[in-house]
Amino acid sequence: MREEENTSVDEKKQTPDTIDRIRMLRNDLIKSLLVDENLLKYLFERHGLPDVSKVRLEFIKRSLQTLLISPVDLAHYGQMILEMRKDNGTLPENYQTLFYQDIDKTIKSFVY
Repeated sequence: MREEENTSVDEKKQTPDTIDRIRMLRNDLIKSLLVDENLLKYLFERHGLPDVSKVRLEFIKRSLQTLLISPVDLAHYGQMILEMRKDNGTLPENYQTLFYQDIDKTIKSFVY
């Protein structure tokens, strides 16, 4: 019975740590995109936008800054959180895909 209690306590502690780690990694990616050159490259490579006006770029950056301070969307990252809990915190191979989906969802109104 004590072993089950310890496992439950460890899992409860691990979940906030996992969410914090996901948020930290997501935010690192977002911060890198707040640099104009990186954002322009991302918009060209991911969305095929060869030329973006300064005004549009500023709107996209503002949207990214809002995402930067927002909490992690547990519904969006739920599967990743479960996988990390199961694998003792190891990131899944495709973890960045979820970050890019989150970013694309945030900036889609400025890209299309």
